[in-house]
Amino acid sequence: MKPGRPARRRAPLPTGAPATGPQRLQKVLAQAGVASRRAAESLIAAGRVRVDGTIVTTLGTRVAADARVEVDGRDVQTPSLVYVVLNKPDEVVSFGEGDVDDRGRPTVASLVKGLPARVVPVGRLDYHARGVLLMTNDGALAAALTHPRREVPKTYHAKFQGKIGEPEIEALHSGVVLEDGTRTKPALEVDVVKSTSTNTWVQITIAQGLYRQIRRMGDAIGHSVLKLIRVSFAGITANGLRDGEWRLLRDDEVEHLRLVAAGKATRVAAPEAPPAPRPKAVARTKPGPRPKATPTASTRAREDRPASTGRASGRTRASARSDRAERSTGTPPPPGGASRRAPAAAKGRPSAGKALPKRPGARARSAKR
Repeated sequence: MKPGRPARRRAPLPTGAPATGPQRLQKVLAQAGVASRRAAESLIAAGRVRVDGTIVTTLGTRVAADARVEVDGRDVQTPSLVYVVLNKPDEVVSFGEGDVDDRGRPTVASLVKGLPARVVPVGRLDYHARGVLLMTNDGALAAALTHPRREVPKTYHAKFQGKIGEPEIEALHSGVVLEDGTRTKPALEVDVVKSTSTNTWVQITIAQGLYRQIRRMGDAIGHSVLKLIRVSFAGITANGLRDGEWRLLRDDEVEHLRLVAAGKATRVAAPEAPPAPRPKAVARTKPGPRPKATPTASTRAREDRPASTGRASGRTRASARSDRAERSTGTPPPPGGASRRAPAAAKGRPSAGKALPKRPGARARSAKR
């Protein structure tokens, strides 16, 4: 190290368990969910906090991990580690203390309720930015993920004003000079998602965390950022979550974050959730015999009718009218009124109607034979 140059501060490595070394008393109270750090300082100054039975009023007092801490006579329990991903909506402040900030704006703490411990954001999102925001009470992991040396990747969807061409894309990819003279590091990814004559949606992945970096990069290339959505932080996404919804991270996702924070992750994307189990197939049974229909008046009437004898009874409506006329008058039907088929009696088949009268002389001819 060169003389006169301060040493670089290394980010603590995540351990996956609460810190075992001495910590400041107000931090212990804040992690236990008793109050925020500022409110915890007020409790300490008021003499309401005891450590191993002794009242402590000095701010910044460090206590051991196994020390007994009491507030107003009640023991303070060491909380378990909690990891949350929130789909931050627009016009919400990335602040983990209180439901509103000093300007009356809602905070992300007002959206995350019902947890066994108080959690704080890992990094920040702009007031008008949306998307993935990690929250936890694991201070070591949060500090490691936000440390500049870790270069944790973050992916955004940015809507730039106007049409962006290849020179602007190349500038965003290679790095631009911001208004304060800072040059951004090269982006990991810059791709045009959608382009119109009035604006351009760009997916950009950076491994840097400057204040309002994406918006300032847009100003540097002459295209203001109209909308900004963070779709991934260290490979963790908010897929399936609506604006303002959150969920607990799975164990494999937490382990992935620890690997990323330690610089040992071999991939950017976090492990995917296992597929949901398919519902068991329901055994199909053969349908039983259909119940017989209850006979009605119309069906009984049809059953009382004489059964059809096939083709002999398949006469046309004209022949049926002729038969009715013959039975009523006793005269043979007119030549054009009968069916073109031969009568059933002539073919030796039984007729479905009334037998026709025999012609004169038929008995005499049969007697001669």
